[in-house]
Amino acid sequence: DGKPSGLGSQLASLVESMLLALQANALFTAEGFRMRYANPLLCAPQSLECYFLPLTGCTLAERGPMAQVNVTHTACFEDRFDAEALGRRAGLRRAHSSVWFRAQVARYVTRPSVPLQRYTAALEARLGLNESGAYAYAAAVHIRHGDKREGGRHAASEYARQLAFLYHWRHLDTVVLGSDDRAVFAQLPAELERMGVIARVVYVPLDEFISPVRRGKYKPVAALLRGDGRPNGRALNASERAAFEFYRSDARYARHDEGLSLLAQLALMLRCRWFLGTLASNY
Repeated sequence: DGKPSGLGSQLASLVESMLLALQANALFTAEGFRMRYANPLLCAPQSLECYFLPLTGCTLAERGPMAQVNVTHTACFEDRFDAEALGRRAGLRRAHSSVWFRAQVARYVTRPSVPLQRYTAALEARLGLNESGAYAYAAAVHIRHGDKREGGRHAASEYARQLAFLYHWRHLDTVVLGSDDRAVFAQLPAELERMGVIARVVYVPLDEFISPVRRGKYKPVAALLRGDGRPNGRALNASERAAFEFYRSDARYARHDEGLSLLAQLALMLRCRWFLGTLASNY
């Protein structure tokens, strides 16, 4: 918490923390965990519950003699839990990989709250994806041109070639596109048209992402504000001050939540038949 982590890093850290707590037979809660992307004007606590169902009804005050596990903000980059030992503790009949355990915990941690479910349903309808069979031959494409370099940087034309294959051999008819590079939203449709691919390309409207980009990464205004809508106690640097003034002058912010947009986009992409993208260091 408090570190410049993106939404993916925050969720990955939560998953890893819960696995370590299970391994140590320790109580796991998200008390004090602050979601950087949550709009404090809409969800003052900026807690995990701004987006997801509560993890537990327990509190730290009730933990009693259970072990305490301290997890740093780099937990999303570590692999410290023992899948075999955790499987024995859970009484599983056969061994499972660490990837399997992460998937189970991630599914539990990210159970959507009612507001997130409603927002996702409204966005799905807005994009025309609420019709029967809309995802049957759809591909989710995420093109990241920002700060993550582990997976390499690939041009829109490279993704278009893969989509052309799906179109000619697998009957692709819809592309659900996401990117941190606004130029991509014009480049990819143009490349597909040039290759003779007849498929609709839909994406979350760009006005749902109002964060100014600096060095390839969105800086959510929630990271700059306290719950009362004022700047954080520490002094803001020049770029943060500029971002803060940008938000303060934009009336949309009072009703906008960057985290909802990102999570709804992810939910729609997960419903697609195929996914094209690069994997970064979070997992």
